[in-house]
Amino acid sequence: EYAGLVVNEEWRLFVDRDLERAPSLGRLALWDVRNLEMVANILRVAAQHPGERILVTVGASHKVFFDDYLERSISIRVRQLDEFVVHEGG
Repeated sequence: EYAGLVVNEEWRLFVDRDLERAPSLGRLALWDVRNLEMVANILRVAAQHPGERILVTVGASHKVFFDDYLERSISIRVRQLDEFVVHEGG
């Protein structure tokens, strides 16, 4: 549900402006390129540190894309912050 909201908001930001269709699509493509380049950097670091934990801090608008890309990787296990946070009373 959260992923759908973020994707909807991100895409609407790019498309609902006063841009013609072609520039809007170009902007969307560049957003995807940016996400893929950042994920490639994460995978590069992971390859240099096999079996080790790597903490990645990323903005919420990128997170859903990162989770999607990284969860497809055979060598990566995506964990969420709330798995490590100790909750009060628990």
